[in-house]
Amino acid sequence: DHERASKLFEEASRLHSGMKAGNFLWWAIVSLDKFETGGGERDGLDEHRAALIERFLSDHPSHPSAPKALLRRFATIENPTLQDAETLVMVPTATANGALAHQQGIRMLYRIFRRGSGAERITAGRRIIEVVPIPTFDPDAEPERQLVEVLQARQLLDIALSPGIDDPRTARAALAAIDRGVTAGIIDLMGKERELDYRRLSLALLEGASDDALYYFQLLEQGDQTGDDWLQVAARTLYNAAIPVLLDETIPTDDKRNQYGIDGVRRATEVLLGDRPENADYSDPANYKLGRSLALADRLGYESSGRIESLERSNAIYRA
Repeated sequence: DHERASKLFEEASRLHSGMKAGNFLWWAIVSLDKFETGGGERDGLDEHRAALIERFLSDHPSHPSAPKALLRRFATIENPTLQDAETLVMVPTATANGALAHQQGIRMLYRIFRRGSGAERITAGRRIIEVVPIPTFDPDAEPERQLVEVLQARQLLDIALSPGIDDPRTARAALAAIDRGVTAGIIDLMGKERELDYRRLSLALLEGASDDALYYFQLLEQGDQTGDDWLQVAARTLYNAAIPVLLDETIPTDDKRNQYGIDGVRRATEVLLGDRPENADYSDPANYKLGRSLALADRLGYESSGRIESLERSNAIYRA
């Protein structure tokens, strides 16, 4: 009778101290699990088990089974807090259970990063960068470890390039790690090439390397666009980066940045508005904003290059 065993173990834990008390209390928790797994039902079972786990973690935080207890405590939490995640992240990884708890904490942080907002999201992302090392992709590592590192590299890249975090050093290191993984035969880029081109474009914009950004945008324009939205995402990113440059009247017309503003806005809006921007639906407020930006870029392009086609399209968009 697992339920009776749990009660006996719980009583025994109160009669002893130290490791022996911890062992008895842990066996009480495990017995409750077995009681439930065997089909047993009892009012207040979950609450009682949760109370035993809290007591175990409070009285025996250094017990070898403490990482397992932490995993049990957080297993059913749908919306973890930063403190929940930090509790698991801080578990030492010297044991298999400790490593599992630590990884669960990192997963919680990433869930907060993806679903959170404002300061909480940024805090979660920065904490991941602090505690997750750049993967080494050792060819001799266990396959499970290699899979974890592939996931970590992609997550680090995603986080480092996110607004509010903007960490080019980590992004560059993550990209270099991915390249090493590909070379070592650990990472298969099948279907992921365009995502990486977009990440490289984002890194180039973050580092102010406008020529590189336009180069990666060109790769996305020329590649197979079937079944993905990376070109659209890249066009939006490029537009948001280039439009402030285009509108900056303090930049001289012969300055390289001025040409980047023109080219960046042109190429981005041509993707976002379609092949013939002059025929786009400008009753849509978003299209109207993009069209006005493209018309300005075309007019400034005409002034710098003298291409009559640019002036004609600019006038056509203004009339639309």
